[in-house]
Amino acid sequence: AGGMVSLGTLTGGTYSSANAVNADGSVVVGFSDNAGSGGNAFRWTQAGGMVSLGTLTGGTYSSANAVNADGSVVVGFSDNAGSGGNAFRWTQAGGMVSLGTLTGGTYSWAIGVNATGSVVVGVGDNAGSGGNERAFRWTQAGGMVSLGTLTGGTYSWAIGVNATGSVVVGVGDNAGSGGNERAFRWTQAGGMVSLGTLTGGTYSLAYGVNADGSVVVGVGDNADGQNRAIIWRTAVAQDFTNLLTSFVQLGAATTVAAQQRADWLAMALEGGCVVGGGQSYCLSVGGGATSAGGGGGYNIAGYGFSSINAGVALSPNIVAGAIASVGMGTGNTGIVAQSGPVTGFGGYLRWSGSGDYRTGPNVGAGVGYSTGGARIGRGLNLSDVEVATNRVGMEAFSTSVNAAYGFQVADNVVLSPRLGWRFEQVGRASYTENSMLAFSASYGKYSVASHIATVGLDSEIKLNATHTLRAGVGMEADISSQTPRLSGTSNIPGAASFAIPTALGRHTVRGRASAGDTFALSATESIGGNLIVYTPTYGDKMLVAARIGYERRF
Repeated sequence: AGGMVSLGTLTGGTYSSANAVNADGSVVVGFSDNAGSGGNAFRWTQAGGMVSLGTLTGGTYSSANAVNADGSVVVGFSDNAGSGGNAFRWTQAGGMVSLGTLTGGTYSWAIGVNATGSVVVGVGDNAGSGGNERAFRWTQAGGMVSLGTLTGGTYSWAIGVNATGSVVVGVGDNAGSGGNERAFRWTQAGGMVSLGTLTGGTYSLAYGVNADGSVVVGVGDNADGQNRAIIWRTAVAQDFTNLLTSFVQLGAATTVAAQQRADWLAMALEGGCVVGGGQSYCLSVGGGATSAGGGGGYNIAGYGFSSINAGVALSPNIVAGAIASVGMGTGNTGIVAQSGPVTGFGGYLRWSGSGDYRTGPNVGAGVGYSTGGARIGRGLNLSDVEVATNRVGMEAFSTSVNAAYGFQVADNVVLSPRLGWRFEQVGRASYTENSMLAFSASYGKYSVASHIATVGLDSEIKLNATHTLRAGVGMEADISSQTPRLSGTSNIPGAASFAIPTALGRHTVRGRASAGDTFALSATESIGGNLIVYTPTYGDKMLVAARIGYERRF
């Protein structure tokens, strides 16, 4: 609606710089050159425009550096007659008033002011500083007071102050810093305390502090020499960019892990025994394993599973069955890993026009559900971020319908084109991270639903009375799918609430190929296995699954 709007300059000026804004954005302060002086501090409002605040007595130059919450108090620096320049405090009633200097000092500079305008912080020299600067804190009652330095340090600057004026932050050196900067946090009770650096870093500076003084922000380098935004709630520095990235990574990893549960359910419930040849019942047991999934840094462990399936002939052309399965992750390789077993249950109903469930028309429907725990680690693989670990519940639901027609193209060969539809919904329970962490979050329930169309061609080649080869190719495509989002609340400044869409692109069309072998032990018993290669829904790693099983009809 507004965009960037010029505030202009003071009368006769050629340039201006805005340095600070009050709490509601209605008052802006800064510096502008003007006709007849070296430049003046200004205060801008919508009603009054840009107004010069003048200078201290005898001065030619001033700059406004900060403004209090309601815009009534402005602080900064001005030169004046007989000194190197002084910090000032301006009000509408009193105008620009010098805050003086530290004892024996020659200059001072006001950099920050608290919400009410009663506490001003900045930097100046004093008689004992050897020409080096000292952070100061000014109040009406106490005047300008030096905050000293860090242990063994030679200088300090006060840059920010909290709403009440009880916490001051800034920068200084100390005995162990090798002359490099160290961010500090000062309180009346604790004095000036170093906030350290990022891991392997050489320096840090604190620029701001929140209203209650509990969160400090600034900048520093890391082990790679990169300048990074830093945030502190305790005396431990965290990389602010990596802290925010940890939520993006968690959202992507949650997406991959939840989808893996749906894939696991489909794999565990796939197949199912059939009744034929005059028998009334069938029973099969089997197991298998998949490779690890994910991609783009969001790796998820593979899993193994075992299942048992029982079927009953309701008529010569209809069979109903039930499947139970249990799975376990094969390793904890990612941000989200399996924690404890995953259990799955399902049922199916099939109709075969020919009664052999191979040739002619075949129609089937199934439904399944899986549930189990997952270990989630936000901040893993990121430097200078606290790791938050939780165990949460994850689940998947699936229902499907498919139809195929088996063509006897040769005495020993059957080709079966197939079509199908599947609905799947994956979810993760809501949970809250450890409140003892400096920065923690609570997450809402995660749920993603998808409608999927499937098409394929399966083949069966009977080599002899006991040996049958099977192979298939297929494709599935999303009809519709919800965008996964990581939603919740946190105590991170600027991220009180969030809803982060997944950083991973979903493969809307996915391929699959399989090959297997079945060996008949008798007229009613067989063993078999197959290998499946398929495109993941998310990530860039092709997935591989292997299955083996035993079936008996009676």
